[in-house]
Amino acid sequence: MPTPILRSGLAAFVGLALVACRADSGSNAAPAFSRADSAGVALAVTTFSEPLPEVAWTIDAVPEVVYGESGDDEVQFALIRNARRLPDGRVVAIDLRLQTLFIFSPEGEMLAQAGREGDGPGEFKRLGGVVSLGGDTILVYDAGHMRFSLFDTDGSFLDDRRLENPEEGVDAPRLTLYGLVDAVGDTVTLRGEGFSFSSSSSGDYVWENPTLRYTSDGALVGEVAEPTRTWFYGTSDGSRTRLFGGRQDVMAVNGLVYIGDRERYEVRIYDPPRGLVRVDRLERPRRRVTDETVQRYRDQLAENIEDPDRLKRRLELVEKSPVADSLPWIQNVTADALGNVWVTEYAAPGQESAAVGVFSAEGAWLGTVHLPPNFRPLDIGEDYMLGVLRDELDVQHLVSFGLEREAPVMETAGGL
Repeated sequence: MPTPILRSGLAAFVGLALVACRADSGSNAAPAFSRADSAGVALAVTTFSEPLPEVAWTIDAVPEVVYGESGDDEVQFALIRNARRLPDGRVVAIDLRLQTLFIFSPEGEMLAQAGREGDGPGEFKRLGGVVSLGGDTILVYDAGHMRFSLFDTDGSFLDDRRLENPEEGVDAPRLTLYGLVDAVGDTVTLRGEGFSFSSSSSGDYVWENPTLRYTSDGALVGEVAEPTRTWFYGTSDGSRTRLFGGRQDVMAVNGLVYIGDRERYEVRIYDPPRGLVRVDRLERPRRRVTDETVQRYRDQLAENIEDPDRLKRRLELVEKSPVADSLPWIQNVTADALGNVWVTEYAAPGQESAAVGVFSAEGAWLGTVHLPPNFRPLDIGEDYMLGVLRDELDVQHLVSFGLEREAPVMETAGGL
């Protein structure tokens, strides 16, 4: 049983720190939105004048539910990897360090927990994600064992299914699937890592991460979107990513796959098996990396790293790393239950918190939303945001905030 911890003051901490997200009535920004369809792909482009407006939605000042902190069994989370709300209001979550599946009531009381580290049935090696298959079946992905484990909603183990390896043979690229991102019907979408190849004679190379779809029995259906990529560059003492080089983020929600671009404020949306169906873009200027940008990054490291030896190593690494020409715009991307696309922006050095922008389900950019500080959403419903909140002691809490939406000002037509 996880060890209980002291939780006094969490609600007060959130209430004092949170600034609710509301419309910016003082903004004079006027949207210019266009959408063109070609060969089954819609290009949705929005241009705004600065300052960017805010979405007229409100997030509660304190969590509606804090999971695992009521009843007889309190939970001390170590590293919450994934959490989803089931249709009946119950919540399932997995902890990567505890190697445990948790099931909570709608009110936050722990109803069951399952699994532990090990190789046997119902045990885990490296948890990758959890999702409902509908009805009373919960599917947990174990990246360490490359298998699906099935549980009922009471936490009882049902069965496991080993995944078909997409590449066979001694010379095949190494592939380790690491993240369960979505399940619709009997198909499961997984993120993978492992296809690396040289991109130049100088030894620079690209690390490709395919997005794959399986049946719940473990049979490979195929690749469902472009691979996301990370570029590495050769230096005198090894290869590195560029400082501020960013990365492409991928997420799948309700059957669609969303991939954020590295170079611009753009999200590409795939609808398997149709392929690419829409590109959502916000026209924003590039953010150039200057000597001042790098110095602010050094200052930020010095502020956040207390150990002198560790700080010295990090600063030495900064000096040796190639530097990107511009800051990326996108850090993470996801979608909510209504099809709106949420983009967490890449925070510039010295920036207090990253903004979150929202595209409508038709591709129009609606504006920015201010999330509660230190909160990372994992599941966004029509009227709630479920995710991880870190308190002033850096302790993780699984919480749900209420979300109240007002109708968007910009009306658009059409969809996927």
